[in-house]
Amino acid sequence: MANAYFDYLASISKTKINDEGVEYKGIDKIYTVDLNARTIDTPEMLSVQYDHNAEVILFEMPRYYDGVDLATTTGVVQYINADGNAGIYCIPFFDIVTKEAENKIIFPWYLSGLATKVSGKIKFNFCFYIISGEENPNFAYKLNTQVRTGMILHGLDIDEMSDDEEFKKGLAYLDEPDSYKKIL
Repeated sequence: MANAYFDYLASISKTKINDEGVEYKGIDKIYTVDLNARTIDTPEMLSVQYDHNAEVILFEMPRYYDGVDLATTTGVVQYINADGNAGIYCIPFFDIVTKEAENKIIFPWYLSGLATKVSGKIKFNFCFYIISGEENPNFAYKLNTQVRTGMILHGLDIDEMSDDEEFKKGLAYLDEPDSYKKIL
């Protein structure tokens, strides 16, 4: 099984990082992945256009599914942004400590600049897999969720300066302490 997608997933599985016990500061909610229905609970608005790792969404799911310890798998978020560009986000860790008594895993998705490059709908799912075989690698296990759609809201990212005199005058105020008092 040789193709660019599989090769990329194989390379991710070799570099996967597992962490145990993470402190989640400033996170209001942890969203649920229902593996029986293969659905993902998320907020409708995921991020704002041009954000890069500014939004983190935490998910929790059962650690065990049909006899497989999902903490031993590699997890990725597969997405297609509103422009039709596909990307893969490697889930950097599975927290197996915080909800250990409940046999739950917590994991993050930091929305990158590629995911938020364009405002509009972003489609995504989660994939958890194990690759086996050194000489002829193949999927030994692969679990996918259904596709979920979220929104990337319109944003601004000014990358060129204007030659407009009023714009330059406004920027000059930023260099002076208490410049806002001159505007009021």
